[in-house]
Amino acid sequence: MEIISIPFVIFVLVVLGIYHLLPRRGQNIWLLICSLYFAATWHWDYAVVLGVSILGNFIIGRLIGDDPAHKEYWLFFGITLNTAGLLLFRLSGTTLLDMFARFFSGGTVLSTRLFLPIGFSFYTLQALSYLVDVYQNKILPEQDLIDFGLYLAYFPRLLSGPIERGKSLLPQLKNPRIMDNISLAEGSWLIITGLFRKLVLASLFFTLIPEGIFARPLEFAVSDRWIALLVYGFWLYNDFAGYTSLVRGISLLFGIRLSPNFKQPFLSRTMLEFWNRWHMSLSFWLRDYIFFPLQRIFVRRGIPVDNPVRLLIPPLVTMTISGLWHNATLSLTCWGLLHGFYQICDHAASQKKSFLPPANLPKWRQALGSLRVYLLLLPTWILFTCPGLKGSGKFVLSLFAGGGVMRIRPLELVAPIIALFVSILLDSAQEKNGDIYSLASLPRSVQTFILAFVFLCIVLSVLWMNVPSASFVYQGF
Repeated sequence: MEIISIPFVIFVLVVLGIYHLLPRRGQNIWLLICSLYFAATWHWDYAVVLGVSILGNFIIGRLIGDDPAHKEYWLFFGITLNTAGLLLFRLSGTTLLDMFARFFSGGTVLSTRLFLPIGFSFYTLQALSYLVDVYQNKILPEQDLIDFGLYLAYFPRLLSGPIERGKSLLPQLKNPRIMDNISLAEGSWLIITGLFRKLVLASLFFTLIPEGIFARPLEFAVSDRWIALLVYGFWLYNDFAGYTSLVRGISLLFGIRLSPNFKQPFLSRTMLEFWNRWHMSLSFWLRDYIFFPLQRIFVRRGIPVDNPVRLLIPPLVTMTISGLWHNATLSLTCWGLLHGFYQICDHAASQKKSFLPPANLPKWRQALGSLRVYLLLLPTWILFTCPGLKGSGKFVLSLFAGGGVMRIRPLELVAPIIALFVSILLDSAQEKNGDIYSLASLPRSVQTFILAFVFLCIVLSVLWMNVPSASFVYQGF
């Protein structure tokens, strides 16, 4: 069941209608049932995998809390179990697993492709953070299987996050939720913003990315290749940010507040700042559960801060794991290494005596910093979207070669260019006032005009612009 679909709208309305008639305990039971049903609408066994994850991590969390003498063992067991599941689905069907399968079978059998259950990568990280937090006594082990099940399965965030923490989401699930006018206004604005980003902005950017251009670049004109590369990041951003805004808005209708996932990343002035603004729930998860523990290992070993090993290893390992989390391929491994290298360079620059924080720089230098970040991101988009490392290299070379047929006409650039300015304007407003309160800061007449214009754009997108897909790109992760 796609989020942008009539069946999903009906589903949410039915769930909401019954939800607000129930007491808190009944609400959680109802939401858990509906969340498992939502997973099953994609494929019945996805709900089974989700149920097994809920039960297994609930039991392990209880064991960590109830058996302090062996809690290290239970934490290791929980981490191993979750990581093994993630690797099983991530590596299935890959070249690496095929190689091992051929070796152990005498070269006659290829590995079987297992399709990643919807949301598996996201709720597995959420389960891992819960187990580590229980182990570190940051939260108490959850005693209620229903509440814990809803923590992992909550359907608005099931497909693509945000990746929530137990200390943030579990207290909301255990306390009564009140749906007031403020939550309704905030949720409605987030829903409208999300639909606008996905159905209007992302769709307009998508028209400049012809199908197959990253896989078969030589079939397209060199101008088409450059345009597709330059616009890809804006398409991906508005698609994923649109999803996050939409599900956060839907969740507020239930009185549950989800974490933000984006904070105007293309306004970043350094690559370090970029990862504090892009896919924030994943970035902070990697920071807290990979990067900081690696740093603490160096501290315990007495390795000084200026030691090159301490500078290099944590960011490279952290971002490589990020690449493998997205997909266990060589190209995404290189994607992670490249991002790790960028972070090392920015961190080294920040240690210089002449370094000034980006916020203290003149506006024109901040703008140049944002442009630098955007240009550094271009090779990472190639690694992110091209089929394999060989395909990435082929696309890079094609940027400086001729041939192919021009598919994008000059007049087709007008609407996407307008969308680009609108996207930047929306980001600037949210940067100044916050993603929820950017509309409330404007005069009432301007609010009315903006809402009417956005609603009209969404309707026109659905009726006449032939929206390419109702799915979101990060559903594949």
